[in-house]
Amino acid sequence: MVAQESITQTEEIDLLVELTKDINKIGIPENISMCLRSSPIVPKGELELSSIQKSPIGFHLTYQQFYNGIPIENAILKAHFNKFGELFHKQAHLSDSRPRNSLFKGANILTNTKNGLIYANKKRTQNGTEIRSKSGEILYRNSGKLYLYDLNSRDTQANVKVFLVNPVNSAGVSYGPPFVDNADANSSYLSKELSWKKINLSLESDSFVLQNNLFRFSELSDPIQKTPKSKNDSFFFERSNPNFEFVNCYFHLSNYANYIQKLQFFNLLDTLVIDPRIEGDNSFFDINKRELQFGIGNVDDAEDGEVVIHEYAHSLSTKASPNTTSGVERLAMEEGNADYLTKSYSRSFTGSVNSYKVFSWDGHNEFWPGFNINSQKVYPNDLTASSNNNREIWSTPLMKIWEKIGKEKTDRLILSHLFFQMPNTKMPEMAKIILKLDTQFYDAEYSNIIWKAFFEQGILPEIPVVMPINIDNNPIFKNTYGFAFKQAPLEIIFPFPTEFSASIFCTNGAKVAEFKSNSGQMLIHSTLPKGLYILQLNYGKIINKKIIIAR
Repeated sequence: MVAQESITQTEEIDLLVELTKDINKIGIPENISMCLRSSPIVPKGELELSSIQKSPIGFHLTYQQFYNGIPIENAILKAHFNKFGELFHKQAHLSDSRPRNSLFKGANILTNTKNGLIYANKKRTQNGTEIRSKSGEILYRNSGKLYLYDLNSRDTQANVKVFLVNPVNSAGVSYGPPFVDNADANSSYLSKELSWKKINLSLESDSFVLQNNLFRFSELSDPIQKTPKSKNDSFFFERSNPNFEFVNCYFHLSNYANYIQKLQFFNLLDTLVIDPRIEGDNSFFDINKRELQFGIGNVDDAEDGEVVIHEYAHSLSTKASPNTTSGVERLAMEEGNADYLTKSYSRSFTGSVNSYKVFSWDGHNEFWPGFNINSQKVYPNDLTASSNNNREIWSTPLMKIWEKIGKEKTDRLILSHLFFQMPNTKMPEMAKIILKLDTQFYDAEYSNIIWKAFFEQGILPEIPVVMPINIDNNPIFKNTYGFAFKQAPLEIIFPFPTEFSASIFCTNGAKVAEFKSNSGQMLIHSTLPKGLYILQLNYGKIINKKIIIAR
């Protein structure tokens, strides 16, 4: 049995642990470390700090739960502090069960099964990760690869000729003659879509090398091919040349990493090994080995910048929240986030061209259908057991938000929410976190837009809120959406100093709160249980003015 959000407010502080001497290395505020204790023994088991992440929103601390020194699979606590060191969100996915079997030789983990919490052996194999019972039964197997579908050297700048982000987008067309793969053959139509760009790389001896401190190529799988080098500062290969995939892949990875640094998400960056040419028509990110590999079957995947960024997005996600990619909805959001980030990147080059087709060059053709980001599917009615079927339910509202508030603001919200991912998280939970991040970054300015996008996909409920029109001395209500999810207090503001009172009633008529103000302004903090309430105002000659509010 796993308890979700089951800890009390008092336990919330008791569960946080004192940071080690490493806290000074990331500049974490002193008031965080002062309120924490080291490795506490709490009612739900032992907790140990497993990671500290820093993002533009603040600091994200993750704790692994143990039982008698044995880690419990997927049992973690996350505590999120803003940049001032204030705890503003916590997520608990802790086990309140005791083992159903005894400890055996080789057992190194506790895992939840249909029969309860049991000791098991977890190990890495050549094919990924396996968890086995005492009898050798495989309880869980994960390749550690997130598929496309079911360095220290002198830096310098060089010129590369690449697709931006693929030939059909830049040409403003869909896949089809004359814009077809044609077994990698050159064509004048495709060559016209190549553009010169500058990017940082390395200079070794007298040669320019496609490598930097984040990305390097290696021969990980067949076919074996050496990384191209150049004696001058230009890399140009026609797409019929196998070296083209190296250049195109390297540019888009480096270009996107530069963008991540611009947004100050430095903790998301990691050193990756890349093979842009492997057999087969699929690509993947290997979580355990930190490798990106791109297939050359049909349309070469590394020719399509959308495929490149999608797979790179998996690296960002697992760097922000390691060991959390379990659960159908969690995996659907993993793919949906990557789809969103790649279309956000792609549309920054070519606007509305193929704006809702994900992998518009590699897919949406005779080889495979690709994915879309304007789905009519709704939550939870259209959920299936397939994360690939469900990914569009999540990516579609993200793209709707992008179209309303813009690329950088939406990207900042989505990249930030990667730090909040947990095993088996559900879409409504993560949608609420994005609303909370809007409060932290933008003072809840876009709550209405965000809420509407998720409501249209069925992920969040419709909240009936009556917004009065400000005529004469009528009040204005602000942060009704933030109030509903405990993100911000409800504000009542009159245009002139006004004496008034506010009463809150349950729908059964029972009064639960009352407030008074002489200034014409009032803040009502969201301490009520979840539900619908009636807010009644009395002011001047107006008696019993009522609106419905939600919590």
